[in-house]
Amino acid sequence: MRIYITRDTETMRYAAEELASYLWRVGDVRAEIAVGKGTDGITLGLLSELGLSTEGLCDPFFDDIVDLRVEGLRGYIAGSNERSVLFGVYDYLKSAGCRWPRPGADGEYIPK
Repeated sequence: MRIYITRDTETMRYAAEELASYLWRVGDVRAEIAVGKGTDGITLGLLSELGLSTEGLCDPFFDDIVDLRVEGLRGYIAGSNERSVLFGVYDYLKSAGCRWPRPGADGEYIPK
């Protein structure tokens, strides 16, 4: 499985690494990270880079908008800025049952 990042920056790579790590921990899914866009995995990118609506967005640096559509480990997680993409990754993981009620590894709940 591949996780694509539309730009190779520290924040985008961190979001991809977090997603890959939890996919492995939740479902033994091995993921490699690639730069670009793809249809055979999950693409992480900005709304504008993926041709998605930015309607209602006043300032992309301060406003956080997330749009995610993932089915069967294919789709996208997009945000108005790179921080929003990371928020989107955590939203996706929450939908898979992951929880972080307190800091630290012992504060994680990772379903199998």
